[in-house]
Amino acid sequence: MRLSGDRYRGTSGGQSMPGYYLEVSAKIFIRSDTPADDIPGDVYSQIAEHVRSDEDIIDIEVNCMSVPEDLCGSTSH
Repeated sequence: MRLSGDRYRGTSGGQSMPGYYLEVSAKIFIRSDTPADDIPGDVYSQIAEHVRSDEDIIDIEVNCMSVPEDLCGSTSH
């Protein structure tokens, strides 16, 4: 889907910058000392860094669930 409009105008010569609808789906296992409550906000911030404006964010949902220690690789098998 190609988008156009004033907010997508490039800075060089007023040319329209093409816009794209991007859908990302990921399931990621991470190891972190960061509290589980902080991880979704951190991930959201990192994604939002790549978006021109908060108005361009249609929907982002980030959930973090704890896993048992034996899935974290901390116990011997």
